[in-house]
Order: sequence, then structure tokens, then C-alpha cells
Amino acid sequence: MRHGGAWLFALLLGGFCARPAGSETAPAPEPGAPADEDPVLRIAERTRRIRALVDALENDDPAVLERVRRELVETGPDALSHLKEYLRKRKVLEHARLLATLEEQAAPARPLDRAAFDKALPGAAEAEKAARSQDGGERYVQARYNEAVLLYQKKEFDKAAALAGALFVLEPKSALRTRLAELRRYAEHQVTQRQVLVTTLVPEKEAIAIGEDLHLKLRFENISPMAIRLDFGTGGKGKAIGDVYATLCDPLGMRRTAQGSVEWDLPAEIAIPAKGQWEQPVVVKANAAEEDGVLDPAYLRVYQVGARLVAVRLWVGDARERRRVEADACTVRAFPKGTVWRDPDPLVGLGKTLDDVERETLPNLFLAALRVPRKDADKAAALLVRALPRSVGALRQVLMEALRELTGLDFGYDVKKWLEWGKVKVDETPKPVPPDAKPGEKPETKPDAKPEPAPDAKPDAAPERGP
Repeated sequence: MRHGGAWLFALLLGGFCARPAGSETAPAPEPGAPADEDPVLRIAERTRRIRALVDALENDDPAVLERVRRELVETGPDALSHLKEYLRKRKVLEHARLLATLEEQAAPARPLDRAAFDKALPGAAEAEKAARSQDGGERYVQARYNEAVLLYQKKEFDKAAALAGALFVLEPKSALRTRLAELRRYAEHQVTQRQVLVTTLVPEKEAIAIGEDLHLKLRFENISPMAIRLDFGTGGKGKAIGDVYATLCDPLGMRRTAQGSVEWDLPAEIAIPAKGQWEQPVVVKANAAEEDGVLDPAYLRVYQVGARLVAVRLWVGDARERRRVEADACTVRAFPKGTVWRDPDPLVGLGKTLDDVERETLPNLFLAALRVPRKDADKAAALLVRALPRSVGALRQVLMEALRELTGLDFGYDVKKWLEWGKVKVDETPKPVPPDAKPGEKPETKPDAKPEPAPDAKPDAAPERGP
């Protein structure tokens, strides 16, 4: 279990194993042995006392139970083996493991974001450095983890999942346990999506106003040559869990996230013919992640929603496949209520905002850029990149934050890299013009004026990005 011996004592403190009323009371522990007593006899006496305390856990008297639990905790690790044997005989350990598994399934999870996961995987140099920094058994785990990552990057997802899963089971105390679990999850998901069943969440709208519900479709597409059946075994209803992440996006780089989950009812059995599909509308109610109490409604919100089926059995033909059924995260942007747009067409509106950027607020520029739909994201990014050389200070920073959100790239505040990516030459763009200069007027150079920063200069104070 994840918490070793600690949870066992917590289990006892909760009175998990009480005997029916009328049971015998616990024997009073005997005084400690004299210092000169034979060590073997002293150990035998201590063992007898621990066993007596463990047996007394079945007592139904609250006062006795409280005393026994306290004395067991005071006994320390010596009691652990006796306590485990006690719980094993009563099958409490198995029940506790089942409870932990069900709790993990029900708890909110990070929606599957393959692009972000792939980007976060260590490169060859980073993996080699990590392996050298470890010692003993952890070095072995790090080396095998690096192998699993390489298999994943080579799209050998079956092998990557098997290796990560084996390490996860065999090395439960490894510092890489969380990474191994994530790697196995994504590798198994890739196998399922490529060989058997594609599960997706499709939003009706890419953009909504803050406070509106998110309307989506949960879609299953059978890509196997045989019929597929999703069976919840309940005889009534099935259940899917929607994991919701709502993130505030500040135009200067601040990020703050609220997390929650929703449940959607499904049929107890879903049959999908070979090469066929099945879908059902689902809704995420506004404030499902209780984000209104955390996120300022004056800023853009980005919702990531994933879906996973709980306790489902997947049948491919007559064979049962032991696979998770999850959907990749979908993204919906929610804009502040009452936002005024320059043009009904988002791309045209962004162009007008950039043409009149001296009169616009920075938050409005950021919103105008992120309003552009994904199909036009490259065109919007090209407009922003061309505006970089003639921007300074906070304006330049906002442009780069918008570029990061639109492209998924992370060149930070390195203007030179953004310009190289956009294939923009500095001498083809106009020089920065102070906000108080008239159109077409050449700005005067004041004796004490500071020189304008170079196109690849970073902002004076760029705040750190949040999680």
C-alpha cells in the first residue's frame, strides 16, 4: 500500500475490527522486565504482550479499544508483523486494497493531454544525467524507466506499457513511482486508441462565456474488425466520470487552476458494430470545479475536460480485454462576460486590434488573440509574430504569452526564437513608435531617453508562469 505501516495503525484507530458486544476485555499488560533479565526471555515476553494487545482489538468496549490502540502505537514497529498477520487472517488487507482502488478510480484525475505529456518526457541527455545521479537500486529503476520512455517515443507502446507496469509493481518505494504510473497510463491509452477503441470528447463550441455550461459529446469509435461491447455489469446504469480542470490565464503569464469532477449516466451496456461508432451528449455544469470561488471572472478561463469509464468491462468479440477506457482531454475557452469584440470574425478582429494596439488594453489584446479558433491558430500566430519587433515592454510580453497559448510552443520571452519560428526579419517591420506620437510623425529623441530594447531583448520583469 502507498503509506506502508502507517495506514494499518490508522485503520485500527478507526475501529475497523470490532467484536460483538459481550466479548472479553483485554488483559492488562504486565510491568516491564528487569534490566538484568535474560534477553531471550525479555523478547518472548514482549511478543506475548503484543499478541495479547492485538487479540484485544476485537473487544467492543470503546475504553478498552482506546487503551489498546494507544499502547500498540507506543510499541512501535515491533507490533507491525503481528498486526499484519491479524489483518491477513481476517481478510482486512484485501478489503483495504479494494477500497483504495475504488477511491483512486473515483478521485479527480488529470485529463489525458498527450501533447503535454510527450513534451514533458526527458530527452536522451536529461535521461542519461538522471541515471548517473542515482545510486544503488534507484539507478537501476532510472535506467529501466529511460528504456521505457525510449520505447514510448519509438511508438512501441505495448513494450513501454509492459516495462513501466513491471517496474511500478516491483519497485513500490521508488521515487519514480508517479512517473512510471503516468507512462504506463499513456502507453496503454495509445495501444487502445490505435488497436481497439477511440474514445473522444467533442465540444459543441470552442469558446463560451464564463458562467455557461459546457456541452459535449462522448463518442466511441470501434476501429477493430469485430463488434465491441462495453458492459458495466450493473443491470441498470453505467457511469462515466468527467475530470474538469479550469485554469485562469492572465495576459502576463499568471496561471491558477481549480479541479473537480462530474458524473454522467450511461446505458448499462453499449454495443458498437465493427468500424461503427456510438455517442451521447454530456454536460459539464458551470462551476463544476467550484472555480468561481478561486478564479477571477475578469480573466480568460481554459477548461480541460477528460472522460473515463469506471468499472467497465470491454469485450472485443467474445474475448474480454482488460483495458482502461479513457478519452483525450478536450479544451474549451471561456471569456469574461460582456467582452466587446472589434469584428464578428475572430481573425479580422485580431488584425484590427493589432492595427490599433496603442489604444487597446493589454487584456483585450490577449483575449482577441485567444478568441481565434484552432483552425486559424497559425494565421493568428503569424500576425502576432510580425507585431513583435514594433512592440516593447509589457505589450511584447503579452504577445508572447498569446503565442504560447496558440502554438503550444515554449520559447519563453526569447523574441529572436519567435521571429525565427515565424520567419520574420526585423528590417522588414516598422520600428517601435511611442504611444504619444502621431501617426506618420517621426518621434523626437529626448536627451535623457533610454534606447529602445533590441528585438531579442527580454521584458524587464517577466513573472514566472504558474502550474
